[in-house]
Amino acid sequence: MLNSLRKKNHSIVIIQARTSSERLPGKILLPIQGYPVILLAAHRASNTGREVIVATSRDKSDDKLASLLEKEKIPYFRGSLKNVLSRYAYIAKSRKEKLVFRLTADNIFPDGHLLDEMEKYFLKKNLEYLTCGKDCGLPYGVSVELTKTKHIIEANKKKTTNFEKEHVTHCIRKKFKVTYFKKYKNLTMSHYRCTIDNYDDYNLIRGVFKNLKKQSIKIPLKKLILKLKKTQKKFLNEVINKKIILGCAQFGSKYGINNQIGKPSMSEIKDIFKFSYENKIKYLDTARDYESSEKTIGKIFFKNKSFKKINVITKLSALKLLKKNSKDRKVKTAVLKSINESLKNLKQKKIHTLLLHRSSHLFLWKGKVLNILKKLKEKKIIQNLGVSVQTPYELSKVLKMKEINCVQLPYNIFDHRWDKHINEIKKNRKKYKLRIYARSVLLQGLITSNDFNNWKKANLSNEKFQKVIKWLNLSVKKLKRANILDLCLSFVNSINWIDGIVIGTEASKQIEENLFTINRTKLSNKEIEIIRKTRPKLKNVSLNPTLWKK
Repeated sequence: MLNSLRKKNHSIVIIQARTSSERLPGKILLPIQGYPVILLAAHRASNTGREVIVATSRDKSDDKLASLLEKEKIPYFRGSLKNVLSRYAYIAKSRKEKLVFRLTADNIFPDGHLLDEMEKYFLKKNLEYLTCGKDCGLPYGVSVELTKTKHIIEANKKKTTNFEKEHVTHCIRKKFKVTYFKKYKNLTMSHYRCTIDNYDDYNLIRGVFKNLKKQSIKIPLKKLILKLKKTQKKFLNEVINKKIILGCAQFGSKYGINNQIGKPSMSEIKDIFKFSYENKIKYLDTARDYESSEKTIGKIFFKNKSFKKINVITKLSALKLLKKNSKDRKVKTAVLKSINESLKNLKQKKIHTLLLHRSSHLFLWKGKVLNILKKLKEKKIIQNLGVSVQTPYELSKVLKMKEINCVQLPYNIFDHRWDKHINEIKKNRKKYKLRIYARSVLLQGLITSNDFNNWKKANLSNEKFQKVIKWLNLSVKKLKRANILDLCLSFVNSINWIDGIVIGTEASKQIEENLFTINRTKLSNKEIEIIRKTRPKLKNVSLNPTLWKK
């Protein structure tokens, strides 16, 4: 049945709602300042007089929701659980309004003033479809769609897929030009998050609305966003980021195939260090061969002594001047020179963790490099000794070496090469108390790039590129992640045999986004398995950046 009160207006708001959320069941009934989430969403959307109708299901799981709406005299309609489009179409056919706003019950930031602005723009430009959200400078969760009621009705008459039934405006977006409402583009807050998808989100949003009480309904969107900014920063300060390792390759040169900024300025690097220190990041990763990276870090350390509490992981030089038959004296000189230069550049008396840049150096020159490093470790010049590996074959040779404290390896959502070795990794990690660090979690930024030219350099055909992008976007929706970055970081962060994750950055805003993303709810074992079974299989020439085209 449709329980509603009719008013004269250009538009109505339809909020789709159900209580059977997989990730956080019943989330729309959770209280925020005394209001269940669904009521707060409805009241905020109607705070300038526009009528709101809740489109829910006739499933038993939504009986409690319907009773609440009935009690609060909020118009609602109960229809098919899975065919959300049909719910919208039924309401649209029963109305005289020509325009319909689409909102979801877990997004409580949109308010009547934003809807007024969008409707005015829609009519002025004579549009067919208008949307706003993270593509418009607003946080993820300030998502609003505006279209004509007749388009909703027409879409429902067509033979639609299950995806189109669930994602109401998909057919409309395909048919008409998608226009973005960009009034708030200059806010540049797309890396913030204000939807409620899991308990972490709920706690964050509850913090935003803290002490607002009755103002919760009327507080303008812009003021609410500013409160989100402060609350998210406080949220990050309360999290101990045990797994995060700040990647510093960018401090030496322009690093990464998708690097849009280049090498950051010294001022920006200071901001990155300040933000990392304030948010309890304990480790940073650099290398002798990352051009001026070590020297830059040393300058920062010298000017701010408190930053020295951040532990440095660096790598021995690649020892390119040595030959396979180099004598012991030359090997020793090259190794000690690399160590001394690192200490000098970093302005340190000891190195927390030293990694061999190449695993082959463990076995060349009759093991001389390892022997030298073991002695330096005995003298406590080096605290931990590890190896950077590139392939599973290299890993297998290293895993059983008791002298090695940690192993760094490339690992990302597409990297299937390590799957056959997981049991071996877990066994030896426990036996030898190894720490496993993952690097290249975004494949040098490639995975978040929509530019085919970048993927082409990584040896992908256009057909394969399209499959990869399609799979990434579908996985984001299926697993209910905020975006591709969230999907990729949460995947690696959810792997229980990984102890640290190296994440590079070119700007403090970027590290803030990465930190907030990685501190969200992890993927379940079932979700990890779904990814492993459905992901497109990339070849080694795409997974190994050293094999990419220049």
